[in-house]
Amino acid sequence: MTVQPPGTGGLRGLDDVLMHAAHQAQVHGKMYLLVEKGTDGGFLIHHFISSYIRGGYKVCFLALTQSFGHYCSVAQKLGVSLQAARERGQLVVLEGLVESLRIMVGTDSQHEASPLHFLRNAQKGLMDLYLWVKGAMEPTNDAEWKGSVLIVDDLSCFSMLSVPLQAILHFVHYLRTLLCIQLQGDLVMLLATAEDCVDEEEEFLLKSLSHNSSVIVHVEGLSTGACKEIHGQMMVTSPRKPSDVQVYQYKLLDKAIQLFPRGTSSAVL
Repeated sequence: MTVQPPGTGGLRGLDDVLMHAAHQAQVHGKMYLLVEKGTDGGFLIHHFISSYIRGGYKVCFLALTQSFGHYCSVAQKLGVSLQAARERGQLVVLEGLVESLRIMVGTDSQHEASPLHFLRNAQKGLMDLYLWVKGAMEPTNDAEWKGSVLIVDDLSCFSMLSVPLQAILHFVHYLRTLLCIQLQGDLVMLLATAEDCVDEEEEFLLKSLSHNSSVIVHVEGLSTGACKEIHGQMMVTSPRKPSDVQVYQYKLLDKAIQLFPRGTSSAVL
């Protein structure tokens, strides 16, 4: 196992870690799988959104677990205005909480026209949502972006809403084909996994997604319990080069993320 140094620390350090893993993947269109276990991995979603917006990418964001206002507040601390990016057409957002409420109180015709129509019929699958993403990713003539990226927070919501496993796998396959192959863009997906129980479908989903990912980032809490100076552990790897594993512990600050090789924090020295 090879452990890489964390660069200059903070967000720049995390960028260095991800760039190293992406280089090992040796592909143009990359699929990042973010796996959280026993901790909140949402800070990775905030990092990716801010980095891609700042880098001049066209971003489509499926915000399924938090309000758009929440993401805007965090991004503002990182020096990025998601509202401004949305207004200029760089950011397209599906507000899952707002859209799900509209489905619950709307008319039948509104249900059928919604990309989240599966909320009324989970067996219908996620094709409507895929078609919405495809439409949002269509190139426009009024702006030239560096590339395209889709960010999903978080994929486990579909399982909790009783969407069949096969439908989720088909959805991811179509997204990967669209973003990583056709558009040569990136796909970023967060998957929350249970800490103390093993679900066969969850395990199968994780293995399937891992097999097709370019970079996998695992974040989990410390086995020794909560610590003021260390908030969790991160492991970054590429399935194309599984022997090259980067293991870090991290501390979340108000405007940055501190990374350091495992066991080198001042809290344990």
